[in-house]
Amino acid sequence: MYARLKKRLQNLMRRSRRTGALLGCSLAACGLAGAAVIAAAAAPAAAASQARISADSAAAAASQARISADSAAVAAIPTDITAELTVATSAVPAAVSVAQPVATSAVPAAVSVAPSIVTAAIAAAAPFQLDKDIVPENAQSGAAELAKNADCVVVGRFSEADRMVPTGKSAPQGRLVNFVQTFTVRKLIKGNAGGQVTVITTGIEPLPPPSQLEANERYPGAWATGPDYLLFLRKLEGSDEYAPLGMLQGVYPIQGGRTISIEGKGFSQLNGLPEPGLQNIINGLLGQE
Repeated sequence: MYARLKKRLQNLMRRSRRTGALLGCSLAACGLAGAAVIAAAAAPAAAASQARISADSAAAAASQARISADSAAVAAIPTDITAELTVATSAVPAAVSVAQPVATSAVPAAVSVAPSIVTAAIAAAAPFQLDKDIVPENAQSGAAELAKNADCVVVGRFSEADRMVPTGKSAPQGRLVNFVQTFTVRKLIKGNAGGQVTVITTGIEPLPPPSQLEANERYPGAWATGPDYLLFLRKLEGSDEYAPLGMLQGVYPIQGGRTISIEGKGFSQLNGLPEPGLQNIINGLLGQE
């Protein structure tokens, strides 16, 4: 009985070893299969991971390229920025520094000019000095302006020059002197002149030859005493004395009962006018018709 039990025990042991071996094989097979399954499952994941790594690498390369490009751009930009900043920085302080002196200098200039203007105005308003000043030309633009700006318009005749007063000034042709003449008024067309007025005219001594036309026109000197004249007169500043307004523009000799306009100086509208009609013509120029 003991022998049978022993045999059965041995058979169980052999069977157990064979089952264990089979189980081991099965486990080994399962292990291999599992590994294969794991490997098969892991392969796509690894491939995907590798793809992601490759994509990340490409992205990193692209980013690096962009960084390189940006670095190149940054390397180029500082020059422009520096130039622009330099220009802007130098321009702004320059403008500010220029504006300040200009503004500062402009104000004192205006302040300093104002007294000069006042001084000039005072000087212009100063009385005419016979022994220092010359008669101003005061050119007029036309016959109407001449009539409007004249203090008086008269018809009459000159007397001989009363005086010849040196001014202390000179022209290329000689000394400048003021001639003082009395004008006897025969007809008053405009203004408040009395029966006689004193007329001042600047001339040159010695008298220039007729060829010195410009000098003779600007400084005509004393007027001839023969004919009558139509005169447009203006008072000299701060004085009761008169001078022809516009120089030769304000003097029209009358010959044969008609006015004569001095060629190149007088106004044609006032040439050849009959003496009896002068009042109406002057009134027309003044807009008093």
